[in-house]
Amino acid sequence: MCRYLVVRPDDSFSRTVATPVVAAFLATLPTLRQTSLTTRYQGAGVQVLLLHCDPAGNYAVVADRPAPAGINRIELICSCRPQRYQDWEALAGLIAEHLGWEVVDDETDEVLR
Repeated sequence: MCRYLVVRPDDSFSRTVATPVVAAFLATLPTLRQTSLTTRYQGAGVQVLLLHCDPAGNYAVVADRPAPAGINRIELICSCRPQRYQDWEALAGLIAEHLGWEVVDDETDEVLR
């Protein structure tokens, strides 16, 4: 089973950060590479999606749409290798710390950082 980690401002996704600001930060991380215009990044065993969602956390990914102007949800889709979970939590924590946000396990809603 894959693991999903969410980096968010709070449980109602109440603040956004400009997409270029998030993209510029992710570009500094050597473990990730950009795989689409500004919304998708990939690393060893993890994909990172930059998203804009409603207050309940719902979103839609449409391939042909331009990137949203603001991001309020960053989703890390982690491969099914539990031995790497600490690495991915650390990556999510680094992103969250930079933005002043939190990291949540999407399955349990547990705030991890």
